[in-house]
Amino acid sequence: MKAKTTITIDADLLDELNRLSNKEKKSRSAIIEELIKNFLDKNKFALSSQNEIAQINKIADELNKEAMDVLNYQVDL
Repeated sequence: MKAKTTITIDADLLDELNRLSNKEKKSRSAIIEELIKNFLDKNKFALSSQNEIAQINKIADELNKEAMDVLNYQVDL
């Protein structure tokens, strides 16, 4: 379901949006919607990556100890 909204943007941005709208043969609404979707997807990925890094960092010392323990069992070739 679509919802209507009103935004206020800089006149230069509106001019650029109008040029892009004409070039792409898409409505301004379609372009803005696409840009917002891309922005949100990018930020979801970044947030997900930050959460994963934080989880790894929480247990990094334990993981490093386990890795060193495994290395102690290696046989020299």
